[in-house]
Amino acid sequence: MPHPSVQVKLRDAAGNFVGRADLYYPDRRLVIEYDGENHKDRMVADMRRQNALVNAGYHLLRFTAADLRAPRSVV
Repeated sequence: MPHPSVQVKLRDAAGNFVGRADLYYPDRRLVIEYDGENHKDRMVADMRRQNALVNAGYHLLRFTAADLRAPRSVV
């Protein structure tokens, strides 16, 4: 698998800014987001951004700090 682009600004078909991806695979339009330990405080904003990304045609995967501690459980 190729290396992803990091901290990429994503736009919808009209060119409007939709969000910034932690990791991005442009050939698949795949966004990977990492939700850190303090993520609960940002949950509502992140859910709205996730909906905007999906509506703009991006695929999205979310992972948490716990996922990184046990990566086999998310594969």
